[in-house]
Order: sequence, then C-alpha cells, then structure tokens
Amino acid sequence: MRNILARNPSDLKEDGSFDLLDVSGFGICQKDSFVVSVVATIKIKPGTREQFLEHFLNLVPTVLAENGCIEYFPTVDAETGMDVQARDSDAVTILEKWESVDALKAHLAAPHMDTFREQVGSIITDMNVKVLSSAS
Repeated sequence: MRNILARNPSDLKEDGSFDLLDVSGFGICQKDSFVVSVVATIKIKPGTREQFLEHFLNLVPTVLAENGCIEYFPTVDAETGMDVQARDSDAVTILEKWESVDALKAHLAAPHMDTFREQVGSIITDMNVKVLSSAS
C-alpha cells in the first residue's frame, strides 16, 4: 500500500485540485520536524451529514492556505463489516496536521472559522477534539 500526502497548499490549482506526492518509504518524521495532529469527531443531528459536509468542503481550500496547515480533510465511518468497528452515520471525523500548536491556535481564531461555526452550529450536537503529538 502506498502512502499519499497532499503537497503544499500553495500548489493548489485554480480548480481547487492538486497533484499528490508519493511519500512511500519516507519513514517517521524526525523530532525537528514536529507536527501537531488533530482528530476532531463532530456529532451532528440525524440526516444533516450532507449539509455539514457541503459547508466543510467549501472551507477546506481556505484552511489549506493557512500558514502551518499541512493536512485538513473530513472522513466518515467506512462500511467494513468488522465487528470491532463502532460506526456512526451521524458523525464526521476531521483529520488535521499542523506545523505547530501556534498554527493550530491561529486557525481556530480565524474569521472564516467563526463563519463556519455559525453555518453549522445548529446541527452540531457534540464534539470531541484530540490534539496529538508523536509518541516517538
């Protein structure tokens, strides 16, 4: 299986797409290239996932252009048939990578994030955010 990582946000094309970079075999990041990872699980009202994702996907190019943003994308529970998986069709999990905690804090305070929160606030029922650093 190949690992694929989006290139720098400045590489976005006019249509919002970008080329992908194959990072197979790059190994674990060195300590001097510290990255903050965020896993944000957002619970939404039943039947509102498409509405939430529409607003979120409109936000993605703006966030990717922020200083320090490495990765930012939504995910939903996959249908795997695995007994160990707890699926929730009323949840969206956002996966993020930032160059630093300061970059993440600036992102959270950005005006476009206030606008996004206004757009989706009425359909969010709960949120669990984990800010993680490498265990190595």
